[in-house]
Amino acid sequence: MPNEDECRSVLSAERMSKDTREHSMRVKNHVRDIVNEALDNGWPINMPVAITGAWLHDSGKHEDQKLWVHAYNGYELLKNKYRINAEVYEIAKRHIAMPEEWVRKLDINIPVGDYMPHTVEQYIVCYCDKMDGEESVREYIKAGRKFFNKNFRKDFSKFHGDFSITLTRKISKYRNEKYHRGRH
Repeated sequence: MPNEDECRSVLSAERMSKDTREHSMRVKNHVRDIVNEALDNGWPINMPVAITGAWLHDSGKHEDQKLWVHAYNGYELLKNKYRINAEVYEIAKRHIAMPEEWVRKLDINIPVGDYMPHTVEQYIVCYCDKMDGEESVREYIKAGRKFFNKNFRKDFSKFHGDFSITLTRKISKYRNEKYHRGRH
């Protein structure tokens, strides 16, 4: 698993903008806070995977790309060029929280597939990415409402709320499973 200096080196080598590097640092700090609290409460979360995933989730981002292309590019980059742990490159791929049906419908130049988070570490990084800073939250919700209402006629706020509920349930499920394993 790469350490923080190695993660910074990847972002520099891939010529990430200063804004993207600062965003990754903030997301990493949010993830660390959430994971520390979860670990303090006995939830089995892989801290190194979550932290490394937070650092590198935008490793495929370049200024001239469509919004969602960077997730697939980061996945490919981390998997093939840097040979990073599969749990980490899956975070880069899935942090955009886009189900396969949406990928099929949209012309976004990424292979059709499931880009939704599945592990608790993926959910935490995805959530912290979306919640980075009050201004970006407003922009995310505003852009999301416009995009998803136009393309899917769904209430984006409901999607966002459901996503938050799913994260909470996922963490609770892990906690309950650990508790029941410990009782036997």
